[in-house]
Amino acid sequence: MATCSAYSTKEHLQVLNGFLAKSDGKDKLTALIQYACLFISAGEPGSIKKVQASVTAARKVFRVMRPLESITPLINQPGFAGNSPKLLQAINKLKAAFMAIYFGADHFVWAHQIGLITDKPTGERFQKLSLWSWALGSVCTIA
Repeated sequence: MATCSAYSTKEHLQVLNGFLAKSDGKDKLTALIQYACLFISAGEPGSIKKVQASVTAARKVFRVMRPLESITPLINQPGFAGNSPKLLQAINKLKAAFMAIYFGADHFVWAHQIGLITDKPTGERFQKLSLWSWALGSVCTIA
């Protein structure tokens, strides 16, 4: 039996990404329920809004390792390679970095929301970091 050190970082990341791919489908299903409830409730208080908030919290479990999943392409291929344009490769690397920051910061936002992080300015900073990282990662997707 091989020891843990016999495996490369790339092999560890491939196994981890395969595991995470299985939870991704569950995350997408709960996202569908979350946004359907948000649409139905129109943001107004009530039982549907409570379901939406509960499902939002439940999605965190499926997204625990998403920062690592998002940054894996940068770890596996840190430089530029192949025949595709360097600008396109740079945009894809920026997208991976921004999305990893978004998912990581979102975990801190969640920790603040449930009271694990009690400092309000810290929670607000992570909320802004999460929002800006998501926005910039989304812009990179469009480009």
